[in-house]
Amino acid sequence: PKLQGVFAVNDTHVVSLLLLSSQLEMQLKHIFTQLLEKKESIWINCRAKASGMMEDLAQYFEGDVTLARVSRHEGLIDWFTSMASEIRDLAYESGDHFTVTGRKIQLCVQALEDVEQYDLVDRDVQVKTFLQESRDLLLQMAKAVGINESITEDIKFISDISYGVESMKSYVKILH
Repeated sequence: PKLQGVFAVNDTHVVSLLLLSSQLEMQLKHIFTQLLEKKESIWINCRAKASGMMEDLAQYFEGDVTLARVSRHEGLIDWFTSMASEIRDLAYESGDHFTVTGRKIQLCVQALEDVEQYDLVDRDVQVKTFLQESRDLLLQMAKAVGINESITEDIKFISDISYGVESMKSYVKILH
């Protein structure tokens, strides 16, 4: 059955769809290539910010910071200091498969969620904000580490298949 009225599709519509799809694929490949180029700098930047935030929290719980009306808490100082070290030790260029690195990041995120349950942390909005921002940075790192060349190859393969020579033969006249 042939569609009629506003639902009718002709060869020109199909060709326009194919051309728009190819433009989308080209833009997607370009954006993804840019992400691949920026991947390491994204990783380094997020890691530095997240570990810096942990160091700031450790310093905050020392109780020596001006305007910080919090009593010294050795346990939290040690915990945030070790978490800063743990985040700094996350390696972008390590030989680990990206899923191993992603899992390490997920464990750090989980640890930050767990520490938020402590009463001293839970009642301090500023600390909770720092923890949330740190988790967001860690999740950006996980996304960055998952970007790899094989995805670009997959996009190329899929886009090559989608314009099979046989299916395009009937549209050559319209293309010209």
